[in-house]
Amino acid sequence: AEIVEKAIKPSDIGSWLGEEFSNQVVSELELNLKVENIFDKVRMPDNRSTFSIPARTENAEAYLIAPAQNAIESAINGGKVSFQTNRIKTLLSIADQSDQEMVTAIVDLVRKELTRSLLRASEKAIIDGDTSTSDVNDVRKAFDGLLKMATGAGNKVDAGGNAITKGEINSARKLLGKYGLNPADLVLVTPVNVAYQMLEMDGVETVDKYGSMATLVRGEIARIYGMPIIPSEYVPTDLDANGAHASDGTLTAVLLVSKTYFLVADRGNIAIEKDRNISSSVNMFVGYRDIDFKKVAVNSTPVSAIVNLPSN
Repeated sequence: AEIVEKAIKPSDIGSWLGEEFSNQVVSELELNLKVENIFDKVRMPDNRSTFSIPARTENAEAYLIAPAQNAIESAINGGKVSFQTNRIKTLLSIADQSDQEMVTAIVDLVRKELTRSLLRASEKAIIDGDTSTSDVNDVRKAFDGLLKMATGAGNKVDAGGNAITKGEINSARKLLGKYGLNPADLVLVTPVNVAYQMLEMDGVETVDKYGSMATLVRGEIARIYGMPIIPSEYVPTDLDANGAHASDGTLTAVLLVSKTYFLVADRGNIAIEKDRNISSSVNMFVGYRDIDFKKVAVNSTPVSAIVNLPSN
């Protein structure tokens, strides 16, 4: 579909969308997301900025009952998880170009850069989100991410400033309790350099060894104890020994996530819009999405962190 250039009119803001352009971005984003894609998603109604789903603090319990006896009611403490999306947005402005071939090339470049910006924002927020961040425009302020949840709950293992070990991975798994039992539910999100270190560990199997026999998690490069290892450049490398950001921080962390107990919420579609400012002869491209991220295990934190790891 052609993206039609037109002057900015406030009444026309809702009709900026170039549909085919947006669809390409959505497809490229889904192909490249790694950490976000390990979680299930919930689609919120387009007209709601807040949305709640049922949650349970305990599981239903079965009892031994004689055929003629009445069933015993299982005591379940109900709860809910509430999502409230925040908007992540990128604006790129491109000056007029007279060469139509150059315009086509620039539009393709803009689409790719908007895709990358939304990808970076989503991955950063899910891994390193912190609602106490002082910068109101920092995407990490949108919601608390995995690192904040783990360290805030005290679910952390201290590596002592040394390279990661299998013992520390097992300790991090132990911190998850019942949420750490099934390796099929677990994923290790690591900094890139730590992922390379882990490839040298005994017991780590690379994808080429098991890929034909396994259902792969997107982004995984290897497995340890059956748990996928997913490296991400968005795991912070400026942490202190406790896993908190520090101005002189040189450390990093590894996250062990029980992925089935978290949800990503989307409201509406990821959108790319284009308009033209005739007063400045500039074409403007805006990409945005409305997103939230929450754990759905009430009274539990199914993520742990191995902190105090060297970042190089």
